[in-house]
Amino acid sequence: MAFPATPSADIAILAALNGGAYDAGSNPSGLGEGGHRTNFVPAMGSTADVANWIAAVITEMLVVAAAVDADAASAAAGSGTEISAANLANLANVAHFVSGRRYASANAFTTQTFNATQTWNMNDTFNHQVTLTANMTSVSNPTNKVVGKSGILVFIMGGSGGYTIPVKASWGSDYRWFGDVPTMGGATGSMCMISYLVKGSSEVWLSWGGNYT
Repeated sequence: MAFPATPSADIAILAALNGGAYDAGSNPSGLGEGGHRTNFVPAMGSTADVANWIAAVITEMLVVAAAVDADAASAAAGSGTEISAANLANLANVAHFVSGRRYASANAFTTQTFNATQTWNMNDTFNHQVTLTANMTSVSNPTNKVVGKSGILVFIMGGSGGYTIPVKASWGSDYRWFGDVPTMGGATGSMCMISYLVKGSSEVWLSWGGNYT
């Protein structure tokens, strides 16, 4: 249902009516001096048209109000629960509302436990970091991948420094490198940043963002 067209002509007729003396040339809408006999019937017709239009508008507004109420009730039913940071980071299919604090928690860095043959559990947050305490010789395919998830992986130089991260051939088969495979060395506290996107169930795109020393 749509709002009815405004009866502009009828509104104009009613708006022009006045109590002045009727004159066909200078004041055709006057009701005085016999003007009511000329204008009464047309005015009643316009009044009826405008009244019917108002009634139709009110009916449409009630329909819209009912739809708004239904939408609000539906939204309240689906968004009455705050999403957890883990569900947000894992792109869970739940009808919960996203709060600022949950968004911030989901973007916090999860620390991965260092291993020379590094594993990567993508669960719980978007961003991850690992501190090298020795040379890292390989990185296995990540676990708990969710298609569409993206974030940052950061390698941090720890210990006495000078450790290395794996060459391309020593990364798992799921990884697809865009551009150069990163290298790392240098002083304790230096960092290497890698952006990732889970493109498919067995496909993780990686892009080296550079090193910070």
